[in-house]
Amino acid sequence: MTAGPRDLEVCLPDRPGALADLGQALGAAGVSLEGGGVFARAGRAVAHYLVDDGPPRWRPSPPRAWAPPSSATSS
Repeated sequence: MTAGPRDLEVCLPDRPGALADLGQALGAAGVSLEGGGVFARAGRAVAHYLVDDGPPRWRPSPPRAWAPPSSATSS
């Protein structure tokens, strides 16, 4: 049985750059965020995320060659 996603709540100062600092720390630790948000009120910010112990559930699509839109016309 896997544990699945867990809640992570972090209280931050309500100042420019605080969320960027958190993102850099989580990235350096290899934490994968599944979703979440940040809310600020009364001089305090609360970041609330879902994190998973396993690999990310999404996979980026492989790059595709760009092609202009077709100009199909009906006769």
